[in-house]
Amino acid sequence: MIIFGVVNASPDSLSVDSIATTPDEAMARARQLLADGADAIDLGGQGSTDFAEVIDWTDEWARVEHIIPALATLGVDVSIDSWRPEVVRRALDAGATVINAADGMQSDEMWKVASDFDVPIVVPFLSGPNPREMDFVTSDPVTTMIDFFEQRLADADRFGLRSRCIVDPGTG
Repeated sequence: MIIFGVVNASPDSLSVDSIATTPDEAMARARQLLADGADAIDLGGQGSTDFAEVIDWTDEWARVEHIIPALATLGVDVSIDSWRPEVVRRALDAGATVINAADGMQSDEMWKVASDFDVPIVVPFLSGPNPREMDFVTSDPVTTMIDFFEQRLADADRFGLRSRCIVDPGTG
């Protein structure tokens, strides 16, 4: 088991303690998380709660672009939590080592980005296209999740990436 500590570069995160909007703040938070037992760091720049403002991908990238290289110096895995292929690609180029696909890998664009990098892919369950546009699950939740993951793994097979996928029954 690997425990990821969370650093949110989004100022509207519900977990106020996780917010770090500068490289120095992010490094201090990450060091504390690692000292407290985390094995790796998960970084996001777009809040996914009902209260978070949805911003353009360029603004999301601006929130994390200077933080990722700093976190990469810690020598632990750094995942990028995003549903935008543009952000994920840039984050991996900047030093992120894991994709935490907040869209549940529901687009070919995200699979194309993943295929360009040899990194693990966390595929969370989603009942919508992204964490901000989800529907209530009204049928058997286990069957719904199994169907979702079977579809995602079929997509992974099309790109030859199944072995890198980590299915996550939690949203986001």
